[in-house]
Amino acid sequence: MEVLDRQLCDFVGEGIFAGEIPKDVLGVLKTALMTNLVEERLFDELDFDMSKRRRPSLYHRSSINMWKHNRTETWVGKKKKQETNRLLTLARSC
Repeated sequence: MEVLDRQLCDFVGEGIFAGEIPKDVLGVLKTALMTNLVEERLFDELDFDMSKRRRPSLYHRSSINMWKHNRTETWVGKKKKQETNRLLTLARSC
């Protein structure tokens, strides 16, 4: 009970996070997922990828997962060809 008390003291009663939530924060919260299922799915896919492709680097695997999940292909597809080439060249140099 003591641990629960310490964890919740800022969120209930007179705590610093208690009370009404500002409208700008509510706007951000509407677009945020309430669970960490996305991250768990990414770890699952990373584990699966590591079992199928043993030689690629972790950087390569992470890049592939990000490409699949954050719609990079759609975003890059909206850029002009010259801008796309510049961005991909810049990304490869990192």
